[in-house]
Amino acid sequence: MRCILVILDGLGDRAHAVLKGRTPLQAAHTPHLDQLATRGMNGLYHPCLQGIPLSSEIAHFLIFGYELEEFPGRGYIEAVGSDIEIDDKEVVLLCHVCSVVEKDNTLILIKERPAITESELSLFLKEVNPYTADDVMIRFVPAKGADGFLIISGQASPAITDSNPIAEGRPLIAVQPTDATPEARETAGALNQYFRWLYQGLTSHPLNVKRKQKNLPLINILAVQRAGRRRPLEPFFERWGFKGVSIAASPLYWGLCREISMDIIRQKDSGDPEKDLRERLRQAHEAEGYDFIHVHTKMPDEAAHTKDPLYKQEIIE
Repeated sequence: MRCILVILDGLGDRAHAVLKGRTPLQAAHTPHLDQLATRGMNGLYHPCLQGIPLSSEIAHFLIFGYELEEFPGRGYIEAVGSDIEIDDKEVVLLCHVCSVVEKDNTLILIKERPAITESELSLFLKEVNPYTADDVMIRFVPAKGADGFLIISGQASPAITDSNPIAEGRPLIAVQPTDATPEARETAGALNQYFRWLYQGLTSHPLNVKRKQKNLPLINILAVQRAGRRRPLEPFFERWGFKGVSIAASPLYWGLCREISMDIIRQKDSGDPEKDLRERLRQAHEAEGYDFIHVHTKMPDEAAHTKDPLYKQEIIE
């Protein structure tokens, strides 16, 4: 048996007036998808429960046949996919640079991911690394500009909440433990101390003195989310008897598939979604020796983030 699973990530959407009450998928001219639907079987598949939207990493983890309680956490998965060496006991969080102001003893998010030059990032890294509190050491590893990973060593636990409020104008969220272990309490406490230390040290730093003179938002905090740590996982082949491979263009899927011992054919997005998907399908067709082939494109989802229904329709077509 040979299965090719093509994920058109973010294909679904809401209806929009500019599309005469249709979704971008309904409005799009899709003769090939229509033919597949006519010649095959159609249905709805819910990785978790009906009506519950899932993040990409959890949805894929469940699609690949694993249980939610087995999931290692996105921070760890994406760091592995970015070829960052992580110790088995280290906790990893996704993080990125933000700009905050203090009001009534509360840090308010005013700008997510302010533009930062390479020289500014170099100064930032010297100022924020490393940080030690009690039995916990924290370091920031950049991956894509000022986006990267916060890696916590020592008596650390991934059982903590996020600090990122997502929306600008809202308070930065104090990190809380999600279980009663001393490690979770210490990790949450160390992170909150770290954020206050960052704010106090960076707000008056020469880097930000210059930015303030140019009326640029200050670079004075990191927002974190999706803590994770390695968990031993049964290999995909041993669980299902299928030899699997993933053809995708994101460290998220590279890391996820590496952790479940699926092979990976790494891709890059060129900006031409038709060319990219055509090449991935060609590779899937030629991937002899595999029983399960995962083909992924993020482009429908990227188009949705522009909030332009006509552009998303164009991308689908």
